Amino acid sequence: MGVIMGLGSALDEFKKKIFDFFLGDYLKKIEDIIKSSNQSEFSQIKNDIFAIKKQLGVDGDDLSFNSKMVQKEEEILTLNKEIQELKDRLEELRSEKLSSEKKGSKLADLERKIDKISEERDDFQKKVQKLESDKSTLEFENDKLKTVLKTSEAESKQLKNSYSELEKDLSNLKNSLNNSQNIEKNLKQDLNRLELKNRDLESENSQLSQKISEESEKFSKVKTTVDKHRDILSKIVNCPTLKNFTEESGLSKDLENFKNYETLLKFLGKEFYLAKKIQISIEKEKQSNLTPITKEEQELYDELNSYYKKENIVFFDVFYSPKSEKFEKVLMRDSKDPRGDFSKWSEIYFPAIQEKEGTFTFKALVKGVK
Repeated sequence: MGVIMGLGSALDEFKKKIFDFFLGDYLKKIEDIIKSSNQSEFSQIKNDIFAIKKQLGVDGDDLSFNSKMVQKEEEILTLNKEIQELKDRLEELRSEKLSSEKKGSKLADLERKIDKISEERDDFQKKVQKLESDKSTLEFENDKLKTVLKTSEAESKQLKNSYSELEKDLSNLKNSLNNSQNIEKNLKQDLNRLELKNRDLESENSQLSQKISEESEKFSKVKTTVDKHRDILSKIVNCPTLKNFTEESGLSKDLENFKNYETLLKFLGKEFYLAKKIQISIEKEKQSNLTPITKEEQELYDELNSYYKKENIVFFDVFYSPKSEKFEKVLMRDSKDPRGDFSKWSEIYFPAIQEKEGTFTFKALVKGVK
């Protein structure tokens, strides 16, 4: 390896000297000669170059000399390539050596494991031998126990037979006693059941009587409520103008359905809430089709006025229709010109609502005449 490295170093030095010799000093001298045009020095340089070519074994002109130099350089490259190949091979040998050393280390580990396994195998064989010895001892003891067991089984069989006969005698006595006790017990149970049943019947009878009384009272209240509000409910659900109102409120035409009356009572329980809801709903319906008060609407107004008076809520008509043809702005408004002045009215679309006598919450909607 040292020889190869020395050879490479020598070649590198040789190349450097050639470079310095030809391209270093002489190129500079030639440049100086050209600048000074000193012909004698230029001739001297040419003679020196010729002498160097001769020493290097180069004959002929510059082209031949250059060819020789190229050839020398190729030989140097080839030699460098061979040197590099030797270096690469040396690295491979080193790697193989390291690999062999690692394999040797693994082999030593494996040998140690084999020795350990051998020791464990010897210990295991000793344990197996001990177990076999223990097995023989146990088999001997087992044979002795079998003999004792056979003798005990025979004696036990005799005792069982004797015990079985005694059990039969005892069972017969118990059965006789149990039969008499069962008869007495059954009689007592029957008596207890009858007493309990009698008490349950008495309790049920009392509860039923109470329930009948409560239901009767409830039915009486329901009947009173139904009778009192039947006509109002009938007028509301049968008024075509209030179709949307009844659907939204959950009212149906089933006059026997108490849920209808519960809903109606919620509206009636808030003083004039029902009257306002009806007026708003009818006004909304008549926005697209303005028609005078229908027969069904008037019957509903009359029924509600009668209800409010009967219940002593008011002593005047909540739904109030004008008595004269005179147009009164406090009481009414025109359907097309609510703020206009008119002398009289010709048609009424819905009445006014007064919560206090003479004070109108809703003005009547009419057709004004100038």
